[in-house]
Amino acid sequence: MNISDIFNDALGYPFKNTRALLIYIVLSIVMSITLSLAIVGIMMTKSNSIVGLVVAIVGIIISILIAFLINGYVLDIVKLSIRRENRTPEFDAGRQISNGIKLLIVNIVYYIVPAILTFLFSLIFRNWIVLIIALILFIIFTLAATMAQCRLAQTDDLGYALSISDAIADISRVGFVKIFTTILCIFVALVIIINIIYVIFGTASLLSNIIISIFSIYAVFVFNRAIGLLYSDA
Repeated sequence: MNISDIFNDALGYPFKNTRALLIYIVLSIVMSITLSLAIVGIMMTKSNSIVGLVVAIVGIIISILIAFLINGYVLDIVKLSIRRENRTPEFDAGRQISNGIKLLIVNIVYYIVPAILTFLFSLIFRNWIVLIIALILFIIFTLAATMAQCRLAQTDDLGYALSISDAIADISRVGFVKIFTTILCIFVALVIIINIIYVIFGTASLLSNIIISIFSIYAVFVFNRAIGLLYSDA
């Protein structure tokens, strides 16, 4: 599939199951609210408030569980997209939370590696050279992490996803330019829209956070549909 076909498909995909879209929008809003409450709770603990501590702990736990659930669900979107199926995933909280945890592990591994390499290079080279190396490593490992996410979605196998050399090889099979362009376009669009929302409603506004939560879920659905379709060409 070419990039225009992928975007046309991905932009309309979230509306193929509006029920699932609405459920995850609500979950995203709940996560935003519980995170806000957790921050308030943490601030209350400065005055030795037990209530604040409880609110902070509960808010953090709920937010983490919802984040894992959302990540697990979008992995299923990637899986179905790799198969080029138009249906949306079923809701399976236990398995999707488990897969969300696996995805977190994958991302940690793929971003720790360039961080360590950058640190080692900083001991040898000058600052501007290190900056260039860091940028190149970040781009390569971001694309590799995207391929690793697809590998995890395809197999549910953490070991398969953590094969960094194979994930990097997948970049060549899918096409560096196609992956980079897709990620960049979605990222730039997301940043622009979020900034517009903040300009209109303010950065500290609850309404702006709710609107961003709604848009973010749509963007996450679109992004994962797109990378699944990309990987289907591997």
